Amino acid sequence: MRAMNFVSVYGNEKQLNRLSALYRDGRVPPAMLFVGPRGVGKKLIARQFLSAVFCEGEHKPCCVCSHCRQMAAGTYPDYFEIAPNEKGIIPIGSEEKKEPGSVRWLLQQMSMKSLSGSAGSVIDGVDTMSDEGQSAILKTIEEPKKGDHIILIASSKARVLPTILSRCFEVTFGPLSTYDMRALLKEKGFSDNESEELAELSGGSVEMAILLSDKDLRLEVQGQCASITRYLQGEGVLSVDLSSLEKKLGKERLLDIMIYIYRRNLLWLLEGKHTNSDKGEWNSLFVDDERKVHLFIKVLLNIQKGLARNLNIKNSLKGMLNSVYLMSE
Repeated sequence: MRAMNFVSVYGNEKQLNRLSALYRDGRVPPAMLFVGPRGVGKKLIARQFLSAVFCEGEHKPCCVCSHCRQMAAGTYPDYFEIAPNEKGIIPIGSEEKKEPGSVRWLLQQMSMKSLSGSAGSVIDGVDTMSDEGQSAILKTIEEPKKGDHIILIASSKARVLPTILSRCFEVTFGPLSTYDMRALLKEKGFSDNESEELAELSGGSVEMAILLSDKDLRLEVQGQCASITRYLQGEGVLSVDLSSLEKKLGKERLLDIMIYIYRRNLLWLLEGKHTNSDKGEWNSLFVDDERKVHLFIKVLLNIQKGLARNLNIKNSLKGMLNSVYLMSE
């Protein structure tokens, strides 16, 4: 078998080479887990990988055979994909209706005989599914039909059941480098200055960079985080209202952005940047206490883990922040 002919994806050469080697050696696992930050190319690579599996050309994916063209158009009859809904979760769905986009709908599609002899599925956000939903896909992962492949995508392994983790071949993705981010953003039409600023703020995620390119949204995020920063600095009471941002971004993306912001704060502290002189428009968010920043990042990560249990961000944030403040005194 030849190596796969992946279309270039910034910053993911290691992952592409690993997947290509699996295919070349005839060792493609039926169940795989792609894990890493949002916006770094996991879903794009998952689709390319399955395109290569389905491809009828010599250099896979050839991008010209009927299977490749159908995958590119989203019309391949044996490819299925589900992702979080507007509430930020993948619902399990009812046993009777099996609503499109739900876990039970996907399992129904995967149980049918494939037209081509090989089927593929992508679950983009397995970590947003409830334990019940994850348990429902376990049998399909354990006993896949011959020629079937399923790729699970997660931003965090902490919210994936151990039984699923133990049965999947894992491919880990990291944040894109600042260099790759700048190049990608320039390709998307951003100026040099915009690309530089967004590459620094986004934590290596193209998705986050594009979200933060909206100045009104960026100012709204800054306003809420500034209130948190003032509280952590001991300057008044905590007053946050995240409802508008939750509607615009979803809980997962909002928490991701906040985590990126305060991780950058922590990086500044570790680099010895204890003043606001070089922090531009984000200087009002700078906390000069390394311990408090560390604890607050842990708070955000704990809230993120609880989202699958419908944890309320605002209430959890207020309760946990009080603990951070007291522990830091």
